[in-house]
Amino acid sequence: RVVVLDGDGHFTGISMSEFAADLGKKVTLVTNMSDPTEYAQFTMEVQNNKRMMHEKGIAVMRNHWVESYENGKLTLFYLYRHGWALTDPEIGKMPRRESTDVVVFDTDAVILVTSRVPIQDLFVELKSRRSEWAAHDLQAVYRIGDCQAPRQISDAIFDGHRLAREFDSPHPQYPLPWIRERQLWGAETVPALGDRRPVVETSA
Repeated sequence: RVVVLDGDGHFTGISMSEFAADLGKKVTLVTNMSDPTEYAQFTMEVQNNKRMMHEKGIAVMRNHWVESYENGKLTLFYLYRHGWALTDPEIGKMPRRESTDVVVFDTDAVILVTSRVPIQDLFVELKSRRSEWAAHDLQAVYRIGDCQAPRQISDAIFDGHRLAREFDSPHPQYPLPWIRERQLWGAETVPALGDRRPVVETSA
C-alpha cells in the first residue's frame, strides 16, 4: 500500500503513482488540488491521465492534505472541512464552524511530491575556493536552474539563456527588468531598440 502525496500538481506525482502501480502496489494519489496533475490542463493530458489511473487502479483523493503520519497511519483532512457560514468574529477563533474531521489511511509507504531544495554543493564549493579563481581565469560563478530553485525544465533553460545574454550586466545573478514593448500601428515601437533599461536596485 502506497500513498503519493502530491502538492506539486505537475507530472511527478502521477509518474510516481504509475511507477508504483506498475510494481504491483496498491496506490492512492492524494492531492490538495481539485484535480490530479492540474498543470496537465495546459498540456491537454488531463483526460488521458485519468484513463491511465483508472486502468491501473490508482485511487485519487482530491482536496485533502496530510495532518500526520505515524506508525503506518496517514491522517488526512479535507481542505474545506470547516463550515460554510461565516460567524461573528472573535479574537483567536476562525469566523466559521471549525471541524476536526479527518480520514485515516493505513499505508506502508508515503512518497512525497512536495517542496524541494536546490542542490548547491558544487556552487558552494566553488565559492569557497575563490582564491583559486585567478589561476584558472575564472571571474564569477552564478546559479541557474535547479541549483537556484527546483522547477520546470523550461525555467532552467530560460535561466541559462537569460544569464548568457546578461552576464555583462552589473549584477548578472539578478535578471534585468523586462522591456515591455508597446506596438503602435504606423508608429515606432516603444521603447525603441537601444533605449536604456530601468536600473536594477540590488544590495550585492
